[in-house]
Amino acid sequence: MKLFDIYAHPQFGLTTVKRGFSWPAFIAPSIWASFKGLGFITLFLVFATTLAFNIASFTLHWYSGAGISPVLLLPALLSMLGLVAGFKGHIWHAESLRKDGFEKKCSIVALSSKHAKRAFKKEEFINTASIAA
Repeated sequence: MKLFDIYAHPQFGLTTVKRGFSWPAFIAPSIWASFKGLGFITLFLVFATTLAFNIASFTLHWYSGAGISPVLLLPALLSMLGLVAGFKGHIWHAESLRKDGFEKKCSIVALSSKHAKRAFKKEEFINTASIAA
């Protein structure tokens, strides 16, 4: 079971935002942000990923003569970037929806986004702590 926030828009209908850690945002932050329509966040993540590669490349060339191999630097930098995106992803997505005119209606615990939307449409779970199957 996952916790979903339900957002509604007069023209675009319902959408959900899953709370908690986002594995897709952790694994591919820039792609995830682009898929969610997070313009400036996507640009920031692309810039940060490029910067991580450049730092790792520079460090590799800098220390190559010293016999030190900073092979773990790139995975460490990308993991840190992924952790930030994984933990903050739902917050960024919710803020973007609010800026686009969506209004938060409620939070529902459900198996999937589809189940959460179905429970919201039935209106039996509004203003309660709800579990929808």
